[in-house]
Amino acid sequence: MRHINNRAPPGYAYFVDNPEQWTPLFHFINQKVPEGVDASDNALFECPCTPQRVIDVENGTIDGTKSFANPFGTCNEAFEESNPSCELSTYVGGWRCCEDGVFVLDTDKYDVDALPTDEVYGVFRITYLDGVDARDTDLKPLESLGGDITGSVYTKGNVEFDVPLCEEGTAPEDCIYEMETVHYISGGINATDDTLWEIPYLVGHLHKGGIDLSMYNMTTGDLICRSTPIYGNGTEAGNEDGYLVGMNPCYFEGDDLIVAPANEKVRSVVRYNSTEPHTGVMALWFPRGAEVSA
Repeated sequence: MRHINNRAPPGYAYFVDNPEQWTPLFHFINQKVPEGVDASDNALFECPCTPQRVIDVENGTIDGTKSFANPFGTCNEAFEESNPSCELSTYVGGWRCCEDGVFVLDTDKYDVDALPTDEVYGVFRITYLDGVDARDTDLKPLESLGGDITGSVYTKGNVEFDVPLCEEGTAPEDCIYEMETVHYISGGINATDDTLWEIPYLVGHLHKGGIDLSMYNMTTGDLICRSTPIYGNGTEAGNEDGYLVGMNPCYFEGDDLIVAPANEKVRSVVRYNSTEPHTGVMALWFPRGAEVSA
């Protein structure tokens, strides 16, 4: 997302040893619905599994490929019992049906070869210190930790889930899909990992329809961080009306700096607007931590 500040907090940096190349990962979805095509922007945006996808439940593959991330069947108990995205046999849409070169239109209904082709470019901007060995400075090296609302202390999670349409007759302001889980602050599943981390930065990752993602201290019940989305309200690039264009992070310093072992339990709660159903949404934490020397 354009409006997420991933800059390391003062006193910290991302260390990279002897890089030979950078490989950015972009995910572009063409949402321009051509004339005569019966599809909503939202349907294309959320990667529906079209009839052209070859889903093999027995082998756990879509189009002959297994997910490069977590496999199906890794949801926590609450999601496993109720969410279609947790199992391939009930999967109807999400990033696994949106791999490179895949059409999100039913190509039996539409001649995609006759549709116009767009050329799209993306830019990754990375600032760095030149001519300096970062380990000779006072900067602390940051590492990426994690957290997934579909996970727990026993499983890392499925990455994505579906938001069902709220019950008919529910007032729009009450159409909120809420789920929670308890997980380790590191995002791992090793109960004996007591590596000490200081965490100066936390940010959530939500999709369209997201309201907020909150993390609570399990011992005190106090709110640690509530990461909220930024929605566009215009037409210019990066401010597209109704689209989620960024997330607000939480920074911690001084007496508020989080210092905790990797296996400290926290409770996370996500809320999504359910006036419309959604497939393949996410609720992930991207903490940045520096390991505390023994």
